[in-house]
Amino acid sequence: MRPGCITLLVCVLACAACHRGPVLPGSSSRATGVYHTVKKGQTLWRICHTYKVSMQDVAELNNITDHSQIRSGDRLFIPGADRVLYVPSTASAPSGSGSRQRGGGTPEPSAPVIEKNVGMFIWPLIGPVVKRFGIHGGLKHDGIDIKGRAHADVRASRSGTVIFAAWLEGYGNTVIVQHTTSYVTVYANLGASTVRQDQQVKQAQVLGRLAAGPADACYLHFQVRRDRKARNPLFYLPKAR
Repeated sequence: MRPGCITLLVCVLACAACHRGPVLPGSSSRATGVYHTVKKGQTLWRICHTYKVSMQDVAELNNITDHSQIRSGDRLFIPGADRVLYVPSTASAPSGSGSRQRGGGTPEPSAPVIEKNVGMFIWPLIGPVVKRFGIHGGLKHDGIDIKGRAHADVRASRSGTVIFAAWLEGYGNTVIVQHTTSYVTVYANLGASTVRQDQQVKQAQVLGRLAAGPADACYLHFQVRRDRKARNPLFYLPKAR
């Protein structure tokens, strides 16, 4: 998206949501952080502990759903870091201790938990994900792009209240639904919306239809936000069939 369009989206969404919900920035913003290359014996928990960052945030940014997924040679984006740090490898703790540690370091959980709320929302559009949540070309992409056909129905991922429904340059029609005091979902790149601001909607109700255009432009930009922060939608949606 062009910078001017992102700024416009920021202003419009702030006005729409300031009295009842999160203030939402544009779909992409400049990413600040570094890439850490995983070395043998390093774990996701130990890497995040060393950099003093949330393991949940790192997992979502890098699309890691299980701490055991990382392998030597993987490159993980560490948000907020200004330099690459040395991360000590871990050694197995004595049998039955339930944790791992290195020397006198901080004990490491044997099975660190990555929070997933799979099934909390339903897919607003059935189709392949053509752009994931995370870092792309130095920009943080705050949602996922789901490919679909022109004029395909886009449905509410959960029941809630429409807090914004309007057209924005560079985004097409955009609908935002407030689900609870904590969660909102964003549906952008619609050709037309079928709901209005302040309308109550049910899960799976049609909110609008995808815009017509070239095949590579027929996609839904979908966001899940919790307490004003973009979260990885794939951690909330059912596994794709």
